Amino acid sequence: MLYWKLSQLGDFIPYEALIRDLQSTWNGHGRLLIALFILSLLLTAYGVAIVQNMIRYASFVVRKQEDTIVIARGWLERKAVSVPVARVQGIVIHENWLRRLFGYASVSLIHAGGRLDGGGAGDVVLCPLVEKRRVASIMQACLPEYDLGVSFSPLPKRAKRRYMLRPLVWLVIPAILAAYIERPWGAAVLVVLPLGAWIGIRRFQIAGWSLSSKQLALRSGWFRQTTTYILKRHVQSLETSATWWQKRKRLATISVAVMPLGTRVRVVDVDEADAATIYRWLQGDGKNQT
Repeated sequence: MLYWKLSQLGDFIPYEALIRDLQSTWNGHGRLLIALFILSLLLTAYGVAIVQNMIRYASFVVRKQEDTIVIARGWLERKAVSVPVARVQGIVIHENWLRRLFGYASVSLIHAGGRLDGGGAGDVVLCPLVEKRRVASIMQACLPEYDLGVSFSPLPKRAKRRYMLRPLVWLVIPAILAAYIERPWGAAVLVVLPLGAWIGIRRFQIAGWSLSSKQLALRSGWFRQTTTYILKRHVQSLETSATWWQKRKRLATISVAVMPLGTRVRVVDVDEADAATIYRWLQGDGKNQT
């Protein structure tokens, strides 16, 4: 009896019209729904990562004991790591766009040795989140040999166009295709082109280098700005290279390798004369700069 009533009810429900409406909605907004779904997944993953780091680095403490830096952290499980000062090969300051917006950064140490705290060899988090203005004083207390108060030499102005165009190489074709396939509304995607050029300009403004008698510092990036400080005696190798396009503009790329595992840091489109100065500095034949 119930089955018969349900079958009779089906005669009054316009299934075909409902299916057509669903198909029409999907054809009109399907790609938008997929994009929103992917965006929500990315935001969720980002939020989960933030919560994991908050738990992992809760109650973070750093202290200096003679020639050892002791790092203690953790909420659910308390852990402590000891890093001999003699094994520190460099200091790395990370500033992603969100931290930089609020004046914060994270500090890591390039470590020559085995795995510490279950992580990969070569990287130890010293301060997961710290005010940028306090970084220099903290490092002065932990590693006084390093000078984080140096001023950076900017890249030459003739490198600006290269930085501006570099992101566009990867954006132009996808943006044009998206604008054509999804016309007319797809034309809004073309806004990524001036945005990419602006990001390139910001990367140009941030990139730089600093040289003193015993220390080299390199800075690059924008979305995740990285500043690396390396003592001269810890430089494993230093390379300067130039493509045909760079040679035309009298530019070069500096690439520095430090222990362990030949960890490399580089800055692209430095003035070729400055690159030569840095190379001579490592050979012990260049003028010291600050």
